[in-house]
Amino acid sequence: MQCKPVTGRKHQIRRHLKHIGHPIIGDSRHGKGVLNRACEGYFGAGRLWLACTQMVLARRDGSALVVDAPLAADFQQVLTQINHA
Repeated sequence: MQCKPVTGRKHQIRRHLKHIGHPIIGDSRHGKGVLNRACEGYFGAGRLWLACTQMVLARRDGSALVVDAPLAADFQQVLTQINHA
């Protein structure tokens, strides 16, 4: 899933997804404990399954500053496992 937060408010993505019944796996505060433990046991990744891979910031002159970041190795490993299931 791809989310594009608008305001940057604290926990915006996590709270909205919980509200519509789709909590993020590994979210200890807004998630489902049973699901988190099951996924950690199966995939071996006891972390929040959420990553910011790109940010686009507006410079004063109106141009865009794009910051890209790779996924953490353990998170990439989980996605690889899911894609090969």
